[in-house]
Amino acid sequence: MSKVEIIDLPCCPVCGCNSCDCGAKEYYDEVIRLQAKIEKLEELLEKILKREACTWCGGFFRYPKHIKCKKNECPTHGYPVVCKPCGHDYTDKQLKELGLERAHYPLL
Repeated sequence: MSKVEIIDLPCCPVCGCNSCDCGAKEYYDEVIRLQAKIEKLEELLEKILKREACTWCGGFFRYPKHIKCKKNECPTHGYPVVCKPCGHDYTDKQLKELGLERAHYPLL
């Protein structure tokens, strides 16, 4: 069997000191804090990208619903948006016949 050598790694990967007096610890604490923020922003971006886009202007709106497509419209233009599960594009007249009204969720 080979002998395992235990190495005392320096505290600071920048200058190699073991005292952390050079300020590297504060730097790496800040890096870790920023990495956590980046992860949160990536999660938020993923949620935003899962939203549906208006078929007219490309703007995003929240929580498209099937049949209850009264929420499926562009917040800016108010045009009907294609229902993703069935591909149906509800017009105002069809919504009225279904007893639904057109409304939208606000953007972020």
